[in-house]
Amino acid sequence: MVVASSSNNGEIVTNGMSNFKRDNKYSNSAILVNVMPSDYESDDVLAGIYFQEKYEKLAFELGGGNFSAPVQSVGSFLENKANIGMCSYLPNYKFVNLKSCLPNFVYTSLKQGLDVFRKKYKYFALDDDVLIGVETRSSSPITIQRDENLESNIKGVYPCGEGAGYAGGIVSSAQDGIKVANAIYNKILGN
Repeated sequence: MVVASSSNNGEIVTNGMSNFKRDNKYSNSAILVNVMPSDYESDDVLAGIYFQEKYEKLAFELGGGNFSAPVQSVGSFLENKANIGMCSYLPNYKFVNLKSCLPNFVYTSLKQGLDVFRKKYKYFALDDDVLIGVETRSSSPITIQRDENLESNIKGVYPCGEGAGYAGGIVSSAQDGIKVANAIYNKILGN
C-alpha cells in the first residue's frame, strides 16, 4: 500500500508499506531519481529541505489541498495528460498531470526510466498502473557529520541511518546502526 506520510500541514508525502502477511491485492515500488545539491535553488545549508518542501507543497495543491495525493496512470504520464481511474491511496486521491508537481529533470528521468522498464519487464509499468506523488524522503537531504569513531561534534551523539544521511533504506539503515553500535561498544571497552 502507498500511505500518507506527511509531517507538515499543506504538504503531501507518500511512502510504501507492506502488511506483515503481504496478502493485499496491491503492490508498490518506488522509482527514484537522483537529486544532487547542484539541483537545489541555493547554497543554503538547508537547501535540500527547502527543495523537498517546495515539491511537497506543489503535490498538496495539485491533489486538491485536502491531503489527497496526486496520481496518474503510467500511460497518461508517458503521454503527458491527466486521466481518471482507481487507486488504493488513503485518505483520498485525485487524478492529475504529475508533471505539475515535479522538477523538469525528475519528470524527464522518470519518463526515460519507465520506458526502459516497460521494454525490459513485461508486467512492470503497464498503462493502467498508477503513479502516486510524491515520495520525497527516500533519503536525507542533509548529512550530519561524524568523526572516525562515528561520533558527532556533540560528544555522546552518534548520527545514524537514513535520517542522518548515512543510509538509503531499511537494510542500509540497519547496517549503519550495527556499525554505530559496534563503535559505541568498542569505545566503552576502550578498544
